[in-house]
Amino acid sequence: MKLLKIIKILASTKDEQINYLIDLGTYPSTDELALDFDYAYVFYLRNINHKCDDLINQIIFKKLNDINKIFGEMSNLPNDSFWEVISLDLNDWSKIREYASELLILMKDI
Repeated sequence: MKLLKIIKILASTKDEQINYLIDLGTYPSTDELALDFDYAYVFYLRNINHKCDDLINQIIFKKLNDINKIFGEMSNLPNDSFWEVISLDLNDWSKIREYASELLILMKDI
């Protein structure tokens, strides 16, 4: 999955994310959102100029890392409820949507 596509999905509303998961056939599990992000993120990391010389690329890199960090923290929790659709109301998912929305603005001209 391309990075921009999953960023758009992560920036989407809860209802749009639920519809995406239904279309994928993974509803009510939300882990596919994290897996899609991870695949695109790893591809991005392997292909990016790690120097990120300009400020916009540095900010994009930081926001992507912030999203990855949230997913990583949630993966390490003993409670699997983060990976259920009801969790889309939680602050962590709101923060992911916020970061992804900011990324869309930054990435529009790249």
